[in-house]
Amino acid sequence: MRVGDVLKRKGGEILSVRTNLSVREAAAKMADANVGSLLCLDAGGNPAGIFTERDLARLVARDGAEALELRVWDAMTKDLVCCRSSDRLEDMLDLMTERRFRHLPVVDDGRISGLVSIGDLVKARGEEARKEAGALLDYVRAA
Repeated sequence: MRVGDVLKRKGGEILSVRTNLSVREAAAKMADANVGSLLCLDAGGNPAGIFTERDLARLVARDGAEALELRVWDAMTKDLVCCRSSDRLEDMLDLMTERRFRHLPVVDDGRISGLVSIGDLVKARGEEARKEAGALLDYVRAA
């Protein structure tokens, strides 16, 4: 299974914020959309990083309530790791586990195609495993 297969099922909607938005506004946007991350765009609309619940928690732990008035630029993860639609699901699960992050932008031909979470990938892998097990069971029953 490929990352693109997961995007086809979940859709390619990408929630984003500008890097000059306040952390408070970004956190409210994540809460309203019930998501754990937002893609961060620079003034030109290009990906500059990702803002996650983990980034927010670390910032608040460090700076307290004042952290909410900082800009997203001050809190976001700037080292953006991306994948392609053609990447194998298992490889991306391994990468996310090894590097300890939960959200992965999908970039094809220099354009963001979507964003997948480790939960999206685990769910898809579980569905794939159930189908494989069912097919094997049907095969054994028919033999």
